[in-house]
Amino acid sequence: MTVAVVACGEDGASERSVPELEPRSDITRTVTAEQRDVVSVLTLDAQVVANPRFIVAAPEDGTLVVERTEGERLGAVLAGEEHDIELPSQASLEEWLVDDGEDVVEGLPVATATWTGYGVVAEVAPEKAHRLYGELGPVRVEIPSGRGPFDCTLLGTVQSADSSGDMRVVCAPDDEVRVHAGAPALMGVTTGRAEDVVAVPVEAVAGVTGTGSVDVVDSDGERVTREVELGITDGVVIEVRAGLDGGEELAVPAPGVGS
Repeated sequence: MTVAVVACGEDGASERSVPELEPRSDITRTVTAEQRDVVSVLTLDAQVVANPRFIVAAPEDGTLVVERTEGERLGAVLAGEEHDIELPSQASLEEWLVDDGEDVVEGLPVATATWTGYGVVAEVAPEKAHRLYGELGPVRVEIPSGRGPFDCTLLGTVQSADSSGDMRVVCAPDDEVRVHAGAPALMGVTTGRAEDVVAVPVEAVAGVTGTGSVDVVDSDGERVTREVELGITDGVVIEVRAGLDGGEELAVPAPGVGS
């Protein structure tokens, strides 16, 4: 099919024909929503630090009760029963951030503490912060110039003291692991785990946390945009908590802002 284009000049009109562009689909391929396990592990650049600071968080929602005696038990959160707030034996309290008797929510920083000895500190870049889903899991560390992968006990997190305000994850190696201050390291932190859930490749989803959208390809090959609730991601696939049943064919690329 052709269309006529008329160009007007001093000598009158001339006409020429050009091909009409056919509608095209921007679906480059499709992927399938599948049932599978998703484990989120963040790999972070880190450094060995002497006597690092870290944050002590409330273990539950409730009322903070501060202990005035020395020891590993700093206090507790009362929520029907006592949930102890404790420090490792090699750590010391720096300051309370919340007053005795105040109501707190789970995960709220209530105190800062200092670890006596070497720790490993990793910065979480802003673009990775959404993958800190809640309680952090096992931590593994590698010193590229020295020690191979080893377990590292999670101490907590701390906010960067500079203007960036980036989150930092702090862990402590076992006593038999020999490290030295300033050594660069790599830290792997398990930030979430979901078993037997609906998951899809990240390139098929618009969004990375909370609510997102996907384009389901119907039997006629047309896109039907659907809102979904998102869970954890391992950077390759992302959990879909609601909006898909599994088995759907999804268009890649994901729907854009104009969809």
